[in-house]
Amino acid sequence: MADSPEVLPLQEVPGVGLALDVTVDGHLGRFLFDTGWGVSAVTPTVAAIIGCKPWGRVTGFRAIGERLDSQRCNAATFRAGGFQAKAPEVIVVDLMKFLPPGTKPLSGGIGLDLFAGHTVTIQSHLHRLVLETSASREARIKTAQEITVRLVRDAQGAALTVDVAVPTADGPAWMELDTGNNGPTLIAAHVADLVGVKAGEDKPQPLTMPLRPGVTVRDAAIVRDLILDGDIGRGFLDHWDLTLDLAQGKGWLAPAQQ
Repeated sequence: MADSPEVLPLQEVPGVGLALDVTVDGHLGRFLFDTGWGVSAVTPTVAAIIGCKPWGRVTGFRAIGERLDSQRCNAATFRAGGFQAKAPEVIVVDLMKFLPPGTKPLSGGIGLDLFAGHTVTIQSHLHRLVLETSASREARIKTAQEITVRLVRDAQGAALTVDVAVPTADGPAWMELDTGNNGPTLIAAHVADLVGVKAGEDKPQPLTMPLRPGVTVRDAAIVRDLILDGDIGRGFLDHWDLTLDLAQGKGWLAPAQQ
């Protein structure tokens, strides 16, 4: 990477979320950008264009426990601006069937796995993804507040997502930081009382959930039966710049730049 950080523009897809224009094996497309995605993906159409014959199986699970089985492609090279990464594998997903009717076609989904080993800052409110250098990383975190995070490698190690620790009276709850969640924060029923909301309520509830002194999730919350402790989306993240060191498993938050 160059001495200056690489700033990649994100696009807002109405009713869907953020997207990033990249080339995969020379094919230009617009991909959903989602920190909760796990394993970067191409659609069957794009797989055919880049000469991939899907094979095997990669299994993942949505937060609600729904099992998702996908076939895989072997290594593919992604480029965006001056950034290039070779994904050891990508999955093949018919993405459009999960999106609202009338959504313009997307070429797949990009997750944090593509940026493994790098430090990135996600400015969802500004529609920017910043690929930090060593120098810009140090400058960035000087004015940010460190949060406790851990890297999650599901799907036999192919996926990469990030959970943040939420202090509770019984110990830390671990909740996914998810730019693909455009709705309320999701709280698992098994930790609801520990973070001040009620299990058994179908309607959104007000949530005030400290992550550390000076950093509090204030959002509407929905309590669900989840296979993780919670899912924190853009209702919180749009108010913060989120920096993730995907090599060392560290994270920081700073008030959103205007």
